[in-house]
Amino acid sequence: MADRWSLSLWPTRAQFRPGDTVTLTARIGGPAGGRARLHVLVTEGGSPAGVPVDAVRDVEVPSTGEPAVLRLEWPPPETDAGSGKSWRAFGVDACLLPAHDQGMTGPVRAADETGALARASTAFDVASHWSLAPRYGFLADFDPGLTPADDAVRLEEMLRLHLNVVQFYDWMYRHHTYVPPEEVFTDPMGRVVDFGVVRRRLELCRRQGMAPMAYASVYGAEWDLMEDHPDWLLYDGTGEPMRLAGCPFYIQDLSPGCGWRTRLMDQYRQALDLGFVGLHCDAYGSPTRGLDHRGREVRLDRVLPNLVAQAQALAVAADPAEGGVIFNNVGGWPLEPVARHPGTGAALYVEVWDPDITYRDLYEVVMRARRLDPTRQVILAAYMPAWHPREGAGRPDASPAERAEAMTGLRLAAAAIFASGGFHLLPGEGRGVLTEAYYPHHARLADAEWDTLRAYWDFQTRYGPRLADPAAVDATFTHRGEGKRELRLTGAPSSSAALPGTVWVLHREGESYRTVNLVNLTGVSDPRWTEPQPEPATVRGLEVRLEVLRRPRRVWAASPDREGGRPRAVPFELVREPGVGLVLVMPVPELHTWELLVVEEEEC
Repeated sequence: MADRWSLSLWPTRAQFRPGDTVTLTARIGGPAGGRARLHVLVTEGGSPAGVPVDAVRDVEVPSTGEPAVLRLEWPPPETDAGSGKSWRAFGVDACLLPAHDQGMTGPVRAADETGALARASTAFDVASHWSLAPRYGFLADFDPGLTPADDAVRLEEMLRLHLNVVQFYDWMYRHHTYVPPEEVFTDPMGRVVDFGVVRRRLELCRRQGMAPMAYASVYGAEWDLMEDHPDWLLYDGTGEPMRLAGCPFYIQDLSPGCGWRTRLMDQYRQALDLGFVGLHCDAYGSPTRGLDHRGREVRLDRVLPNLVAQAQALAVAADPAEGGVIFNNVGGWPLEPVARHPGTGAALYVEVWDPDITYRDLYEVVMRARRLDPTRQVILAAYMPAWHPREGAGRPDASPAERAEAMTGLRLAAAAIFASGGFHLLPGEGRGVLTEAYYPHHARLADAEWDTLRAYWDFQTRYGPRLADPAAVDATFTHRGEGKRELRLTGAPSSSAALPGTVWVLHREGESYRTVNLVNLTGVSDPRWTEPQPEPATVRGLEVRLEVLRRPRRVWAASPDREGGRPRAVPFELVREPGVGLVLVMPVPELHTWELLVVEEEEC
């Protein structure tokens, strides 16, 4: 039984579709038989999104002391369904007050009140397809010992992170034979896999609005197949078959006329027939070229775009509403030909490796992909080796200080990607985070660590249309610096280039709004996002000065580091500067790790 009140809140689906009734779950713990009143407010961006249907609910904890569970509903938000693409995102803030308290009308006011029993925040979004906001997660454990209860707990934790697209990593029997000959089998890496667990999790993902993606490497067949098909292989300059170093996986010829291509597409169809809505078409990056069995050179960057487009067509044909493909441009290769080829997947995905190891590199990778195709969202697979379960902070004997610095590194990496307009493949398998390219070697976060990660994924979901607007123009390097007057920051050293010891300023211009993201690198001496970092000292007294032509309609700010990510109005001042004109002066009282500042302009 609980003596103190607690409140948690999350949506029943990772993402809603236009026309869906929005439903959320509220779990309230407290003394047995205790009574309270739940106040809920929904906001869109920095303003209320109308009066919710369930604005106030009376709550009574069962006499058993078990938490009370409520279902909250909102009517479907209006979306531009006729456009074919629509995406809106909302924040939900809830406050639990004593049952006799009738005075509060919303949890935004409750943030300043002392009588609250408990508070909670969450987010949800409504989109016509998951690719408009691809919050990518993973599942990599299909052990026979897992129970339906285990699955429910892990998938609920992923649901609370709003992971609306989930990669099933190494779920299949072999890279060349997906469906196993028996229900329980051992995969090529020695793991025992229960295909019943795969099916069960497939159904659970679909029920919770998570698009399940089948890991589907474009090559990687083993020798037991290849010894009968030497004409399907790629060879190096000495005539030896190419293979992935240290693994039993060979590199096949991906050319359209090769028999491997025909077999691969058949395996893709079998995966889609199982209920996957899409395919994660993986590649290894190297080799980038080889010789076919006749000695002719095969440039993989020339054949991969067509292969990915063929896979995308299969996925969409199998599920016109949800189907799609994600292709792994390893280290950014072959991003240019893939991005420029029509129909090569629902998003642009880059697995980030050395030499792209700095915070600025994360920004540059996102920008590179956006420049190639501004219509598709960008996902970065940026693994956190600082959390590795053997060598890093994820090991059982890691000290609290090690885990704290690894968590700071995680926050800064996520902030860098989200503030750049990208999405981050990192969490999954319940409370796991990826540490390397072999997903079973993930680390597990403790309760407080997972709460911090959830705050960042809540924040990215809540403000996604402002953070990752495909139509917005990046102005990080064009609007500030020596001789430029559009944007200035005072009160601390700053940079556009993510320099250690500075406040990193990222600026973007959208239709009738502008954003300024501030990321606190003042305590960072090592600019590598892969490394643990010391907790940054809070920076106080910052001031943002932005050249404007007219008075803004609204200015607001929010941070995942405080108040559940709730927006707060920013008191601003308009001043006239000689030689510049009208300048909007906005104070930033405190910067912890990451602050988002939004200026909403009057529409012309």
